[in-house]
Amino acid sequence: MLIFNKQLCNIIVISLIILFVAITLSLTINVNDVNALSSSSVKSIHGHLPYLTFDNGITKINDTDSLLGITLSDNTIIRPSKDVSSEDNPIILPNTADTFENIQTIVPLANKGNNNYPNVNLNTLIDEPYNYFIDEDGDSGAKVTGNISIKWKNYQSSPIYPYKIEERDITDLVKNNPKMKLNPCNGIYKLIINTTNGYIKTKYGLPNYSEFSDGNHTYYIKPNAEQAFVCYAQPNIVYHSGFEPGFYDGTTWTNYQGYRVFSPSNSGNYSGQSSITKNNFPSTGADGLYFYLTLAGIIPEKVVEINGNIIRSDENSNISLVLNAGKTSYWSASKWRAGSKNTKGKFVGTHWNKGIEPAVKVTLNGPKFDSTNKDFKPVTFKIYADKAKSQLLYEFRLMRWYIVQPEVEYENQMAAINYCQKLGVNYRLPDVNDFTNANETNVGWSNGFPGQGDKYARQLSYQDNARWIGGLFNEWGCLANGASIIGKDKYTNGLCSGYPSTNWDSYYYWTKSTALNSNDYGKGLLVFSGYGRPVLYDASPNYIRRVACVTP
Repeated sequence: MLIFNKQLCNIIVISLIILFVAITLSLTINVNDVNALSSSSVKSIHGHLPYLTFDNGITKINDTDSLLGITLSDNTIIRPSKDVSSEDNPIILPNTADTFENIQTIVPLANKGNNNYPNVNLNTLIDEPYNYFIDEDGDSGAKVTGNISIKWKNYQSSPIYPYKIEERDITDLVKNNPKMKLNPCNGIYKLIINTTNGYIKTKYGLPNYSEFSDGNHTYYIKPNAEQAFVCYAQPNIVYHSGFEPGFYDGTTWTNYQGYRVFSPSNSGNYSGQSSITKNNFPSTGADGLYFYLTLAGIIPEKVVEINGNIIRSDENSNISLVLNAGKTSYWSASKWRAGSKNTKGKFVGTHWNKGIEPAVKVTLNGPKFDSTNKDFKPVTFKIYADKAKSQLLYEFRLMRWYIVQPEVEYENQMAAINYCQKLGVNYRLPDVNDFTNANETNVGWSNGFPGQGDKYARQLSYQDNARWIGGLFNEWGCLANGASIIGKDKYTNGLCSGYPSTNWDSYYYWTKSTALNSNDYGKGLLVFSGYGRPVLYDASPNYIRRVACVTP
């Protein structure tokens, strides 16, 4: 009986040992499972922040800095914290074919389904059609708050101050034309992005929350030009059609910019109206006059470095050019407001354009009234974009040269004719059409540009059966060397300032043309240099009559 109990005890002990081992193994496995679960949970807790993206994760947006960022066509990401762009140091787009839609922001364009462009509620970006939300840990239940908006700007003429170039809002243009290329000749573009307070949050996972504060940033952007070219040739922009009704712009003239350049080369053929688009400004010249070349694909300093400060023609001319790098002028004019029967007229305000554009300043040097050598013959000038002089940047040909006599008043037409004859070398007193392309029915003058009124059209001159249609004033604008020069009166309809270093010190210049209307037949005609209007020499006692001569 005792033996049996001993065997039973051994069996029980062994069974308990086996049971203990089994329980221990089970606990170990469970503990490992718990540890594994714990490890997985820790990994989730230390995962990735949720973010928004519009390019499949290349650009990750989860804070204010990234929310206000942009991505270019080469996937370059620019954020406010790293952006140093300015009007003088813009972001140059990577490709010449870049359009507005190639400059990506978090705000979808209208052609991507955003009917609220240029605004967007960020929560609408989570789902179709955008699916901008990504959580790399697979966490779901996303919510995004906040609003963001953008605005595009560049420069244009002011509708209030006709001679001021100011910013214009082109956001609607971008909205309706997202595939439009940015124009290198339109100057610097500004992209302004604004955001409100907001956050990105997921229901599960840690970290599951990031926030951003309200803020804004402005990017200054310049298109990439494939090669160097001239956008505009800009003499004095005063006057043109933006000033008041009655002014007219020619085929190639752009208000507040100057003459559009269609080709760097100059045909040299000035026969007929069609030649206007085949030749470059200017075809007329006088000592000290200057104009600006606004550029794309090359900076003014480089042009001066390549060509030098002084350019002479290969045609053995005593005319030369002086080149300087700088910015366009603050051309200005004051506008006359006529008075009523009981009030006097007055000049009101000064209008100007904002001299913001980098440009090459081109100044003409040549014979003037006190020069020993006054010879002139038509001459061509070329400006290049490369040292080898294989890439022509701009070419023009001077066909006529003018010499003005300052500080001397000529009371009659014959005295003016005699002065020009004494200059020699084929100088003569100009006809009306050597100064302007305007017509004036009040004095019977109709030899100007067909259909043109009593003010010039800003365009190049051309020849009609060897007779010039237009000249110095319509090409160069107001020539006055200061806004307070002598000869101002209410009949001028305004004061303008043109070329301060020149001898053009009056508004009225003699011509050898005469009135053809019945009442004033045979009377000598002057031309007002401000906007090229032909007038009778005795129309006002305030006229200070000067002489300028032309050749050939």
